[in-house]
Amino acid sequence: MESGALRAALSAGELACVEAQGLTPGLEAPFLALAEEQVAVMACLEEETVLRVFLGDVTGGLERLSVRSSGCVQRGTAGLDLRSVMTSALRGDGESMLGTGMAGLLVVAACLSEEEFAVAGPALGMGPGDREAQLCVAEAMGGVEELAAVLVEGEGGMLALMGALAVCGMSPGDVNTGE
Repeated sequence: MESGALRAALSAGELACVEAQGLTPGLEAPFLALAEEQVAVMACLEEETVLRVFLGDVTGGLERLSVRSSGCVQRGTAGLDLRSVMTSALRGDGESMLGTGMAGLLVVAACLSEEEFAVAGPALGMGPGDREAQLCVAEAMGGVEELAAVLVEGEGGMLALMGALAVCGMSPGDVNTGE
């Protein structure tokens, strides 16, 4: 998020939590805050705010999602622990949450409209032709909700993903993990 944007996105309760811990400077320039401070700020955030921060990180310059895309992302990420994905990456332990992070990225990519994907695709490491492939993977996995649920299962979920990728003519290297 841009400088000051995080502060504006916080509820009164979230802001009070951040202020009580003396972390207010990290809200003005979160990219300059230490990893420990960013993790502490994340602990103050409500789930809806965590989702907005995650979306802001993965969709780059995309200002707002359409109602349809927003609902799709909310349904698809409902069972994902995005806070842990983001804090594990800050702690340098991103591999522990790789399946969940990958699920979040795939859900977002599959939920975006064509216009939204054109803006956010580059931030996700995807080109214009990748949208159809993302939709195919989501469909092969049973939809965005099922895709997310299966991927967090660990090894079995990754095997299911490999099968879906093969059905869609993709290889594991075609999936951007955000790393």
